[in-house]
Amino acid sequence: MDGVVLAGGRSVRMDADKARLPTPDGLAWAVHMARILSGVCSRVGIVRRDGSSASPWFEPPGLVIHDIWEGENTPKHPLTGLATACQWSRTPMVLVVPVDLVHLRAVDVQGLLAAARPGGVMDDSSILDDASGAVISEQPLFGLFPRAVGHLAAAAALRGDAVRRFLNAATTVTLPGADLRNANRWSDTGWPHPLARLRERGVDDAALQAERERLSARGLTLPPELG
Repeated sequence: MDGVVLAGGRSVRMDADKARLPTPDGLAWAVHMARILSGVCSRVGIVRRDGSSASPWFEPPGLVIHDIWEGENTPKHPLTGLATACQWSRTPMVLVVPVDLVHLRAVDVQGLLAAARPGGVMDDSSILDDASGAVISEQPLFGLFPRAVGHLAAAAALRGDAVRRFLNAATTVTLPGADLRNANRWSDTGWPHPLARLRERGVDDAALQAERERLSARGLTLPPELG
């Protein structure tokens, strides 16, 4: 089974590239999410809308996938990422997760897979009329999707359909104990700012700037509060 991290959004509310923000362990969010999927997926990709995919920010496991739409006149819609994931996948079903579900645990992924109904796997010749073959969580873009649903997702994105409307026919499962909140602002993570410890130690501006440059050299960005 292939897995895909959706990291092609504009991160408007965060005012920083979510895919490159650091976890407390110093990993880019996109890399952190890719590592979670790599525990159950044979191949993992990260969907991006731009060319910011080179080292050093990105590391295995995973491949960078460019969104199927590029340019000013393309739809800015979450379903373009799902359509791209399905187009890229080589397996009948693809496991998809948004990059900002930063509190997702491996056990939550296992729970979703365990809840997938028997017979949900479809072969490459399947022709679908809706997303009834998908198994999704309460967060609708964290789910297991038939690869064959990709062209429907693309069409829905062009129409501007709501994600939940598009996935109305999917099977929704509840994952007890899972924290599936999107981290749209840094405060949603519950983590201290990456520069907070240095601030508490009373270091001077030169030391703060050196830390900013160190993170930037690793391809990481800072959240806006102290960045």
